[in-house]
Amino acid sequence: GIILTVDSGSPKILRSINRPFTIESIERCFIKLLDAKISIQSTLLFGLPGETPYTIKQTVDLVEQYKQIMFKYLCGVRVYPNTGLHKWVCEVGADNVYGQDTSDFLDIRVYSEPFPPWELADYVAEAFCDLPNTHPEFSSIIQPKQRASHRN
Repeated sequence: GIILTVDSGSPKILRSINRPFTIESIERCFIKLLDAKISIQSTLLFGLPGETPYTIKQTVDLVEQYKQIMFKYLCGVRVYPNTGLHKWVCEVGADNVYGQDTSDFLDIRVYSEPFPPWELADYVAEAFCDLPNTHPEFSSIIQPKQRASHRN
């Protein structure tokens, strides 16, 4: 089998995170692998900059088309120091960053749009409720005690 990182089923989100592939190229890859009887697991990220209920629906629609593929997903994107996301958050502000309140981003910090990561996880789980080929990789990594009190 093979594991493919797809990130999103939304062209807008793929462009916003500078992915060099399109939804069409992802689907061509899926079809070739499935035709060759190669099992596929794919990973998705929800909560990337620019994520909306519509872009989430685009990803859900993609998953619905490929029920023979297992999709694992994460809600909220870890902000690592010195990455493009970290630099972007430092420039535009940390309104959508949750987790430990440190300026160096060494503790766990998660970026999440359009909802906080725990709400996003519930929203996505509901959207995937009839799709047995989906599985959350983690529940929200922000613990319940951190949710309200440590948001920036």
